[in-house]
Amino acid sequence: MSQIIYLCRMDFLEFLKHGDRYVVPNLSIDLVVIGYRDGVLHYLLLKMGEKWLLPGGYIQKDESVDDAVRNILRQRTGLENAYLRFLSVFGELERRFGSAWKALLESEGLEWKEDYWFNDRFITLAYYALVNIENTHPTISHFDESFAWFEFDALPDMWMDHRSIVVAARERIREDVLHEYLAYHLLPDVFT
Repeated sequence: MSQIIYLCRMDFLEFLKHGDRYVVPNLSIDLVVIGYRDGVLHYLLLKMGEKWLLPGGYIQKDESVDDAVRNILRQRTGLENAYLRFLSVFGELERRFGSAWKALLESEGLEWKEDYWFNDRFITLAYYALVNIENTHPTISHFDESFAWFEFDALPDMWMDHRSIVVAARERIREDVLHEYLAYHLLPDVFT
């Protein structure tokens, strides 16, 4: 069952309190979704509160990591078969969502408790996807307000270490372009 369905079924506060019953606790997936437009690479970001973040999600307890990554990509972009590669693991000692979630919840008049499982350290498995922007249909989830494509030099203020993840993806693409035919995944079907 897809994670969007899980999250829509659960009350938002129920997820904050007991989401670890449904997903692998303290492990997330973040996707750097990259498209090409007007001669420049663009990065898909989602807005939550005052900051932007990478599309991401969680691994359901009944799904593999690979299935979770594909499900998150499909749910966030509408794409089934994008070029998708593992980037890296990000897990700094103090990698926590707590302060950002606390500010967001309090701005909405909702209660924040320090003992929410969501306040613990999170490790993320980061992937990058190369997509044709024209074929994507980005969607927002229960938590997001909007989405937008940004050029690297115009990235907005981002959650936690998400800017570092984008920088790592950009560096990886620079390396991978020497070994793989990456441009094919970024261009329209007809390109002259």
